Amino acid sequence: MKRDFESLSVDELWALYEKVSEHLAVRLIEKMDVLEARLKQLAPRLNVDDGKSRRRPYPKVQPKFQNPDQQSQTLTG
Repeated sequence: MKRDFESLSVDELWALYEKVSEHLAVRLIEKMDVLEARLKQLAPRLNVDDGKSRRRPYPKVQPKFQNPDQQSQTLTG
């Protein structure tokens, strides 16, 4: 359906804009639902923790510096 948009009034153009926006929003939500379902299928294989990030385990760092006034205060650098 090809229309001459120059002949439409501002109100008609706005109504068309709202209709197209609503249609695109519905399609976007549908696509997001499909992608989320696929991600849930892949999550066990990818070790995904529902958005929770895991830090890499780092080894314990030994202190390098010590406060001369209070020996219990140490810094790793």
